[in-house]
Amino acid sequence: MASSVTVANLSSKLQEFVADNPKIWQDLYVSMMGIGSYIDVYEDVQDQLPLVKLNVTDPNQPGNRGSFAPKNNVLNFTDRILQVKNCEISLKFNQAEIEAMSRSYVNRMAQMVGQGNNAGDVYSMPFEEYMLMQVIAKSADQVRKEALYGGVLNATGTTSDTLFDGYLAYITVLVAATAIPAANVFAGAAISASTALAQFEGVKNKLMATRPDLAKEDLVFIAAPENWDFYAQNYRSSFGALNYNLDFVKSRLDGLPTTELINEVGLVGSDRLILTPRYNLVLGTNSMQAMENIIIEKQERNLKVMADWKMGVNIIDPTLVWTNDQA
Repeated sequence: MASSVTVANLSSKLQEFVADNPKIWQDLYVSMMGIGSYIDVYEDVQDQLPLVKLNVTDPNQPGNRGSFAPKNNVLNFTDRILQVKNCEISLKFNQAEIEAMSRSYVNRMAQMVGQGNNAGDVYSMPFEEYMLMQVIAKSADQVRKEALYGGVLNATGTTSDTLFDGYLAYITVLVAATAIPAANVFAGAAISASTALAQFEGVKNKLMATRPDLAKEDLVFIAAPENWDFYAQNYRSSFGALNYNLDFVKSRLDGLPTTELINEVGLVGSDRLILTPRYNLVLGTNSMQAMENIIIEKQERNLKVMADWKMGVNIIDPTLVWTNDQA
């Protein structure tokens, strides 16, 4: 069966699949990244998108019907810009590589049938779809892990962490420019099993000192998986574990009853803590229609798979970010 998967027929099958599924890239890519629960996604951003946000301060004042004294500086607008950068996938497969992938695919499908899965369901995904889905899934996973937070734009780079500036790069610049106010930044220390509780509480206390009115709003507290583990260890050692909560299944931070704790794989290796309203972090993409973005070409005994899209991130309102001073 593997020998029937040649460069020639796979090229045409992939082209047919892309034509028959014009939204596969757009529909699957962002969902595979798994960020939709707290990051707002803007589609059809071709270059730049103004992130206009209206901030309204207290409009009220004592009444005086004998005169008109309008209150100043009640309405304020943010003027952030979401800019997307060019990204690409350029892959080349030769005949031997395609046959090896085909054998792996057939063996995997056979194993699934042997495990009791319905054969019709298992083989409903043709090899060309399986191959393309693996590329899309890996691309989305790498963007989530390497670019979303830790990315630093390098137009001559060859890895995911050079695609565009990630949230960490923006936060560093915004803190230095005091666009994230100094009062929002906790002067902390490296996070460990003995210090984590104080570091998380320190960021929370900055929120409570500057905007206690947000304590019961829809916020997210974002940290690396290893730092949430340190927090759990430090919490248990400080307060003990209840006999019905030995696994420390904790979804809220003390004092912030409506704040969701986000275990963010994109922050692995970073001690940065981020507390902000849900959807204050944004991601932009272009149209990501498959027919516009995915190109399949056959050249002699090689198959070329190319994809082009645009992506970038930013923060709508930096004054609503509370963080620490750790990288």
